[in-house]
Amino acid sequence: SGNTTLNLPAAASSTGLEFTIKKTDSNATTVTLDGNASELIDGATTFTITEQHASFTIICDGTGWLVV
Repeated sequence: SGNTTLNLPAAASSTGLEFTIKKTDSNATTVTLDGNASELIDGATTFTITEQHASFTIICDGTGWLVV
């Protein structure tokens, strides 16, 4: 219940690490990924989903995170 924020590990020690995240509830809540310190996720410091059944996969390139 409520909005959820997932804090990502440091990119420098996560090269090749991959996560898949899915929002399953129908509530008006969000799931937000937050990069470590000032690290970016596809050019932004956070990435948020709001719709039920929406999902995304991210992968670390050693300097930041990419949505694939």
